[in-house]
Amino acid sequence: MVHNVYLLAAATFIREAKLLSQQDVFIKTVAGRLTNVYCLNDTSLQTFNYIFKEKALGRHQYYQDAKLNMSSTCESVRKKFRFDNYDVSKFVSGHMEYQPKQDLILEFI
Repeated sequence: MVHNVYLLAAATFIREAKLLSQQDVFIKTVAGRLTNVYCLNDTSLQTFNYIFKEKALGRHQYYQDAKLNMSSTCESVRKKFRFDNYDVSKFVSGHMEYQPKQDLILEFI
């Protein structure tokens, strides 16, 4: 089990058909937050979207409506599936800028 997961420019997607099984995997393996950091200007992920005809996690907000109640019991928190989404477009202008600006990103989130 891991505590937190940070996705920076995630070149992957979640298939709606597999959403429930993927949620179950995340819930069983991630004890803390799932954080999705994305940039709307990421041309690499625009290409990903074009090729795979899917929205890359690294360019969009996902599953932000299922709010976690951190004051509730651990079991009820684990039953939730939520991404904390952060648009870093104001200081990351492309796919290759996430790593050099990692400290700034982590301070922002």
